Formats: sequence, structure tokens, C-alpha cells
Amino acid sequence: MSGVNVSLAVVNFMQANYMEKISVDDLEAVTGVSRFAILRAFHRQFGATPMRWLWRYRVELGAKLLHDQPAWSCSDIAYFCGFETPSHFTRRFRAVYGRPPGHYRQNKRESG
Repeated sequence: MSGVNVSLAVVNFMQANYMEKISVDDLEAVTGVSRFAILRAFHRQFGATPMRWLWRYRVELGAKLLHDQPAWSCSDIAYFCGFETPSHFTRRFRAVYGRPPGHYRQNKRESG
């Protein structure tokens, strides 16, 4: 399996299973490739590890849900996006957007 195919198989698996706990062992099982080959191919393709890519994917989904699902709490969104705790979601969200999810949601409401 080429590096691009490995990376795409990993992305497809993570997008289909983002709500679940995903490990590098899972990625090895899906691709049939060693963890080192996965990490090397994925970093070459996306400039990040698979887990960092997954966190970013989950955070971006969370940002969309904060806007699209105003009745959902930040905790509901965190769990829906696959984070094990709301605080982990908040830490990752703040790293990407520079503010916690609640402030992001409030600013989106105020700006229309």
C-alpha cells in the first residue's frame, strides 16, 4: 500500500469512526501497515500525526455544531464529536480557535 493510500485509508477510517476511541493499533488493523509506516506516510501527506489530525477534525465539527445546534450544550457537542471529556474538547478547541467553545458560540450569535 502506497503512502498516499495509507493516509487516505486512515482518513476514511477516522472520519467514519470519529465518535469512537481510535488508537494507532486500530489504524494498523485497518491498513495492515506498521504504526511507523502509518505515522511517516500520514505526516508526509498532512503534516501532522493521525491523532492531531483527528483532534482537529473533531474540533472543526464541534465549531460547526456550536453554530448549527444552539440547543446542544458544549458537553453534548464534546461527546458527540468523540472527545472523552468536555474539558479535553475545550482545551483542543481553544488551541485551534483561541477561545473556549462557549465564547466562540456567543461571538457567532452576536455576529449573525
